[in-house]
Amino acid sequence: AGFYCHPFQILSIKSWVMQYRRMVNYSVRFYQNKMISHILSEQNATDLPQSLADLYADFLPKFKPRTGIYHWFDKCALKKMQSKSC
Repeated sequence: AGFYCHPFQILSIKSWVMQYRRMVNYSVRFYQNKMISHILSEQNATDLPQSLADLYADFLPKFKPRTGIYHWFDKCALKKMQSKSC
């Protein structure tokens, strides 16, 4: 399986917006993977909820943005996840 990714065009505002959203989504996925890995290391797959948003309230207070280039995207991702928290 594969996917198609539109090439980045440095002079295109649309490309910058698309890349920004992509980077925030990558950060969301990074934190979701941390939650899943934690559960699978201590429990099993049957303990995973239907929606990962159900886990946000428990895990988000423990998460901090990474340093470096991902810091801003992590901050945006954590804010996005907080807004979807139960």
